[in-house]
Amino acid sequence: MLVPLASGGRMLGYLQASNHSDGSSAFTQDELHLLMIIANQTAPIIENATLVQQTRERAQRAEALRRISSLTSSTATLDEIIHFSVQELARLLGAEFGAAFLLNNDHSELQLHQQSLYSSTRAQPERIMRLLVEDPQFPFTLTGSQHSLLVKQYSQERAEQTIVPFFQNLLGDWQAESVAAVPLVVRDEGVGELWFGSREAEAFTQPDLQVVFTAAGQLAGVVEQAFLSTQTDEGLRRRLDQLTILTRISRELNTSLDLTDLLKLILDESQHATQADCGSILLFEHTAGEDGTPHLRHFVGCKPGTTLSAQELKAFHSGETAVIHATGPDVTPPHAGIHSMLIVPLIYRQSTVGLIELHAAQNSHFDAEAVDITQSLAAQAAVTLGNALQYDDLARRSETLSREVSTLGRLFQAGTALRPDMQLQDALEAIADAIREATPFRTVLISSVNPNTKNLVRLHGTG
Repeated sequence: MLVPLASGGRMLGYLQASNHSDGSSAFTQDELHLLMIIANQTAPIIENATLVQQTRERAQRAEALRRISSLTSSTATLDEIIHFSVQELARLLGAEFGAAFLLNNDHSELQLHQQSLYSSTRAQPERIMRLLVEDPQFPFTLTGSQHSLLVKQYSQERAEQTIVPFFQNLLGDWQAESVAAVPLVVRDEGVGELWFGSREAEAFTQPDLQVVFTAAGQLAGVVEQAFLSTQTDEGLRRRLDQLTILTRISRELNTSLDLTDLLKLILDESQHATQADCGSILLFEHTAGEDGTPHLRHFVGCKPGTTLSAQELKAFHSGETAVIHATGPDVTPPHAGIHSMLIVPLIYRQSTVGLIELHAAQNSHFDAEAVDITQSLAAQAAVTLGNALQYDDLARRSETLSREVSTLGRLFQAGTALRPDMQLQDALEAIADAIREATPFRTVLISSVNPNTKNLVRLHGTG
C-alpha cells in the first residue's frame, strides 16, 4: 500500500505499508483511513525539517560570506585576503583543492596566485601556471569569457565541457572529478578566476556555485583596488572611490536578511554615490497581473503612484536603465520639484524583481558615471535581495505550515472525542466548537440539504 505524502500541493514522497503480521492479504478501509491520517500529519513535519535544513545551510553560507566581506574591507593585504577567502570557500564547499588565478598588474598574463593554493592532500601543481593574454586559449578561459563552470563528473563530461588545456593540466594534477569555477569580474572586465575541485563525483551543486560567485564579486573588487592603488590618475581615483562604496555596501548586505533594512541601505548608498536629492526602491511580487503589470510588494523612499509610469514599465519589461534628463509633458515627475530621474532595474535570475529610482531637482543631473555606479550597486544588491526574498517566502510558508499543522492537530483531537453513541446534536456541537478553536472563524453554521426542496435545513449554529 502506497500513500502519498503531500503538503501545500507539493508531492514529497510516499508512505509504504506491506505484509500484514497476521498474514491477511488485503488492507481494510479503516487501515487505509489510518494510513491517510499518518501521512497527512507526517508530510508537514518532513517539509518543516527540510526548510530547517535549508535555512541552516543558508546561514552557514551567509556566515562564510560575512567573514570574507569583513576581511575584504579590512587593512589586510591582497595576498592575505585571497589566501583566507579560498580556504574559507573550500571548507564551506567541502572541496579538496582550491586556487585563484589573477591577471598581473599590466594585464598581460593570467597567473596562479601561489598564496591562495589550497590542498587537503598537500598536492601541488607540477607545472608553471601562467597563461599569456595573447595566447589563443585565453578568450576561452573564465576570465576571458566571463562564464561560470560547474562539472559534476569530469571523466564523463570532459568532451562536452570547454576547458582549455591550461586548466585541464591543473585538473589532471588534482585528479578532480567535480569542479566549480567562477570568474572575477569588475565592470564587465575579467581580472581573474577561482577554481575548486574534488575527487568525488557530484560534490558541488548550483547553490554552491552561487556562493562562490557572490564571494568572487567581493574579491574582484579587492583585486581591482590593489591594481588601482598603484595608479595616480584622477579618473582612476574616482573609480577607486566607487569600488570603496561597493565594498562597503557588499559588507553590509551580507549581515542581514531583513528586506526593509536592505532596501534602505541600497537607497542611501545610491543617493550618496550619485548626489541624488531623493529616490525610492520598488520590489515586485513574483507573478504579474493578467496584463503583465507587476504588483508592488514593498517599497522604501518616496511613495510611488497607484500605477507605474510609462518609464517605469519600460524599464521593468526591458531590463534596461532609463535616464530622464528633463521632465515635461511626456514625462510625469514622481512628485513636485523633480526635473531629472534615473531608473535602474534590479535583475535576479534573468527577471526584473525591482527598480531603483533616483530623483534630482536639476536637469541632466545623472551622468554616465552616476549610471555606472548605480548599475554596479544594483548588480551587487540583486543576489542578496533575491536571497532575502527567498528567506521571506520560506518564512511565510513555514508560518502557514505551522498553522495548518496546528489546525489539523486540533481537528484530529476533536475527531477522536466523537463516539458512535453520541447524539447528533452533541456531535455537531463538538465539531463546531473544534472549528472555532482551530480557525479564526467565530460563527459556525452546519446545515443539511433537503433532497426534495433543495433547501438548506439548519442543524446547528454556534457563535
